[in-house]
Amino acid sequence: FSCGIASGQEYFGKNKVTYDDYDWHFLETEHFKIYFDKASQPAAEFAAKEAERALVRLEKDLKYTLKDRYPIVIYNSHNGFSVTNITPTEQSEFTGGFTEFAQGRVVIPYTGSYGDFRHVIHHELAHVVTLEMWTGGGWLGAMMTQTASLPPLWIAEGVAEYLSQGGWDREGDNFMRHATITGYVPGMMSLSGAFAYKGGQSVFVMIEEEYGKDKVAEFISSFRSARSVDKALKASVGEGVEELDEKWQLWLKRQYWNEINLHHPSEEVAKQLTEAGAGRGFYNIAPSFSPQGDKIAYVTERQGTFDIYLMSAIDGQDLGRLVEGERSSDFEGLFVLRPGITWSPDGKQIAFAAKSRNKNTLYTLDVRKKRVTKRFKFDLDGLFEPTWSPDGKQIAIVGLKDGWSDVYVVDVGNESLRRMTRDPYDEKHLDWSPDGQWIAISSDRPSAEMAYDGSKDFEFGVYDVFVLKADGSEIRRVVESEVNDSHPTWGPDSQTLAFVSDRTGVGNVYIAHVDGSEVYPISNLLSGARYIDWSADGRKLAFTTFH
Repeated sequence: FSCGIASGQEYFGKNKVTYDDYDWHFLETEHFKIYFDKASQPAAEFAAKEAERALVRLEKDLKYTLKDRYPIVIYNSHNGFSVTNITPTEQSEFTGGFTEFAQGRVVIPYTGSYGDFRHVIHHELAHVVTLEMWTGGGWLGAMMTQTASLPPLWIAEGVAEYLSQGGWDREGDNFMRHATITGYVPGMMSLSGAFAYKGGQSVFVMIEEEYGKDKVAEFISSFRSARSVDKALKASVGEGVEELDEKWQLWLKRQYWNEINLHHPSEEVAKQLTEAGAGRGFYNIAPSFSPQGDKIAYVTERQGTFDIYLMSAIDGQDLGRLVEGERSSDFEGLFVLRPGITWSPDGKQIAFAAKSRNKNTLYTLDVRKKRVTKRFKFDLDGLFEPTWSPDGKQIAIVGLKDGWSDVYVVDVGNESLRRMTRDPYDEKHLDWSPDGQWIAISSDRPSAEMAYDGSKDFEFGVYDVFVLKADGSEIRRVVESEVNDSHPTWGPDSQTLAFVSDRTGVGNVYIAHVDGSEVYPISNLLSGARYIDWSADGRKLAFTTFH
């Protein structure tokens, strides 16, 4: 998210090119005017309702009434959003939305999850309200005062995360747990990057717990007249920057240090195959075993751009780069927030999705020759997370179309596309069963019903694990809990699934029988697990973790 004058980041060092023309429509609510392309109408209607709900809560929490009417611009995918002409620079995949000064506009893409979409709406509107508070009211006042009136980024982003999440959230909790235990937490006034968001958020969670929720609003309000973090803190909580920094650092240690005795560091239970550092990548994700189990393909940014590399599954030996991302129009970008690499059954090819000329394209690539063998382009707004069928004839993908995220199946031979689900719920983390009968997914759907007729507002919740019949005729819930269950991966018998669950507060690996008869944990990691993959022989499980 961006706050203030939207600057974004230059995407791959190239000039921005706008590929699509939009037929803009708008709808109005009491406080907002929502602009959208016709294909974005479901997302725009959702945004209209959610924006008003968000404003009610924000005005209550901050004890402030919004003065101006604000435009909200909705895109039906990140592709269109990334090259919006509202800003001069291209928006990276890591930008989920932004609020800009020039005309007071909020700009947000729908990326497949209405839960994530709701969070971004609340986050950006938190920027809108706090910007008015800090600049004296209205976007014109904000434009006139510019950044001289604004607090440091960690306050702007931290309070937006705090307000949009209703306090704390599991992602922030996991991030700060790892940083605190490993000693990487910077001083409060030095919070930047990801720490500006999650570190800043934790400061406001601490203020609420130690001083009361009203003190957050007092601090935000005090900054307008104080124009100083130290003075605003003293006016609201009675302590300055130095004192509050010490108290926050101690609060974090009390939150997390005792967990060292309750959980296992990843190196105690698994062999570390990648090592973060300069020239080695700080972001190594989405491991995928070859069918033979001797190699792992994964996504890394060790060369400064996100690429696909190959390594030994035995000792992590580097076996070279397979795909060089972000350097050509074919591979403008790999999808780091929704990654997925899948192998052909014979182990000779991989399939993956990449952005190409502002469209999402499915590629197959010869691993030995490091050469693209096929390109699949479809009339979709987004395409992610492929999984290859065990007979090699089909590849299942997640596709975005007109505000809905659904499962599709690609016929590798004739390049046709078949839609498997048709509803507004999110599906992700696809994995085709070894026997070819089922596709495992994680979804925020409330039930296993296949049909959605649009006659009433849909309800979505946490992610559970489901299996979808390979012909699209049936969907079954395998795992149900009150927290997110995700990243399912099949065991070799097609009767068991490994998956990641947040049920202990940290993402850990569980095993579930597909018939629902048994669910049990197999890890108790300190920093959690994501992006898991089970080897075909059932003997190894690869995962990504903070380290």
